[in-house]
Amino acid sequence: MIAMHWKRVLAASLKAVLPLVLACCAAGLPALAQDADIITAAQDGNLGRVKVLLAGGASVDAVNDKGGTALMVAAQHGHQDVVQALLNKGAAINACDPDGESALSIASQRGHSEVVNMLLARGAEVDLADRDGWTPLSVSRWTVDIPGAATSVAPSPLSPAI
Repeated sequence: MIAMHWKRVLAASLKAVLPLVLACCAAGLPALAQDADIITAAQDGNLGRVKVLLAGGASVDAVNDKGGTALMVAAQHGHQDVVQALLNKGAAINACDPDGESALSIASQRGHSEVVNMLLARGAEVDLADRDGWTPLSVSRWTVDIPGAATSVAPSPLSPAI
């Protein structure tokens, strides 16, 4: 008897809640797809697609499955125009992934001097340490040409692909 009662309670709950859950899921799917698309567009350096997605409601601070934002991915690949567009739309310049890396630290590790200088000009923090204690400033001494940094060398393998 008790089991029958709980079956009815569960059935009634599902009947009441299921339409709401389905409506929420349906409403969120396009946004989630746009967020995944903006990450891919940023990675590919597809400025036109990034602009279309942002105009269509994609989140400027969308994150991928590794916790990297579109800005981080664009910085990693040295796509200056995409970085600029994301910053112009208000991307969080000092956001960090789960490893504590920011767009500036990633661009520094990859040796993208122009992106580093752009991020610095827009106020990126040089002293945000990642989980290993590295800051964009300390990494840049070996990887990019910025005022006060050592001579440029090849991109550092310190950071895995985002």
